[in-house]
Amino acid sequence: MKRALVLNPGPDRWTDDVRDQLSEGLQSNGFGLVIAYELDRATFLLKRHPDLVLVDTDTDGQPDLSLIDWIRVRTNAPIVVVSASTGEFDKAAALDAGADDYVTKPVDSVELFARVRAVIRRTRQLPPIRPTDRVGAEQSYVVQTPDFELDLSRRIATRDQSVVHLTAKEWELIDLLVTNSGSFLRQGDILETAWSGATAENANSLRVHLARIRKKLEPDPTNPIYFRTLRGSGIRFDPVSI
Repeated sequence: MKRALVLNPGPDRWTDDVRDQLSEGLQSNGFGLVIAYELDRATFLLKRHPDLVLVDTDTDGQPDLSLIDWIRVRTNAPIVVVSASTGEFDKAAALDAGADDYVTKPVDSVELFARVRAVIRRTRQLPPIRPTDRVGAEQSYVVQTPDFELDLSRRIATRDQSVVHLTAKEWELIDLLVTNSGSFLRQGDILETAWSGATAENANSLRVHLARIRKKLEPDPTNPIYFRTLRGSGIRFDPVSI
């Protein structure tokens, strides 16, 4: 059985009824459930490699971005944030901090578990990247360009001999584009694979993440040569050398 870690460390603790409903819903979707209210307990449970992290991070009605980042550096499991904030900025900031999806309160259980299933499918559907053998090192999945290097197996990006921090969602988009390098991917296909569907909100999130990837990796983000967009065709990754 897959394991779900539910983290609810904020002052807005869930009631027994909410916890029971959540537990029943997760179990019916094939997940065993553990709940942590304190970070010490969460640290221990994250070391046991959960398959999903569901977190209510709200502080004064807004998602705690530092907590999302804290979780992300400790696990590669999908993170679904539950928050009372419906603001677009808060949603985008949570995704940038490392969340894979975002659900607003009051939570509709049908929507929540549909999103959980979708995020699990997305993390499993990414096709494998072809390996590159490197002398004196274990086999890894590396893309090299004249301006940056991407180690996709270890999720390490370097530019000018410095490590570039990329969020989980940025890596997911890069994985998808690099896997299909040289081919344009339609926006709708990207949104169905790496987001929760082709909505206006998700399309805006895609544009934001692509712009941030270009800012971090392209020599001239305003004139991208690696992560290219062609109106009517989609988005393509063009490695100069690989």
